[in-house]
Amino acid sequence: YDRKRQATKAAREKRERGGGAISDRQVKEFKFRAGIADHDLGRKTANMMRYLEKGHAIRVTLTARRRSLNSDADAIQTT
Repeated sequence: YDRKRQATKAAREKRERGGGAISDRQVKEFKFRAGIADHDLGRKTANMMRYLEKGHAIRVTLTARRRSLNSDADAIQTT
């Protein structure tokens, strides 16, 4: 019991101190595909900003498939 209590206390103190390398913190990943709808893009960016304001680390991944770009000419402009 004491060992578990000490571990949780140490983890809480580390969180309160903040800082540390990004690899020490949990990273939230946001994925964006080519041709994403405006509403979906707005929602994802709003969620990203909320995470950043709280001090969380994020990773943004942009993906585009060649066939989706070939079939949808507007996908390049909207992304």
